[in-house]
Amino acid sequence: MKPDFNATRGISILAPTEEIWKWIIQIGSKRAGWYSIVWMYNAGNPSSTVILPEFQKIEIGQFIPFTPDQKNGLWVKDFKQYEYILWIDKAGRATWIWYIYLYEAGETRLITRLHTKYVWNSLWIIYFLI
Repeated sequence: MKPDFNATRGISILAPTEEIWKWIIQIGSKRAGWYSIVWMYNAGNPSSTVILPEFQKIEIGQFIPFTPDQKNGLWVKDFKQYEYILWIDKAGRATWIWYIYLYEAGETRLITRLHTKYVWNSLWIIYFLI
């Protein structure tokens, strides 16, 4: 796949990888949210500010909803606890990896990499371009 959009982002967080993992695996619409733009990604619902026990399980094949209607999202393709999660779409147009590792004593590095191939004749293109 030759993607139309590539994004690699990283941040250093003063916390152990085990703590960061808890926040990452609960991401999703009608889950903990996206810790991002509330009106766009979570239908106006603020993202969680606490760990939600009901979203602390992850498994291969699990659906991660991106939209409030729960119809759009990605699936967990692979993961290694406290290290990475790989999400994919079933059409082969998108991958998103969340990679966490101990950077320095007590500091974790979170790297995300998203690759997406747009469907240019879809109404969703407006959402993606925003």
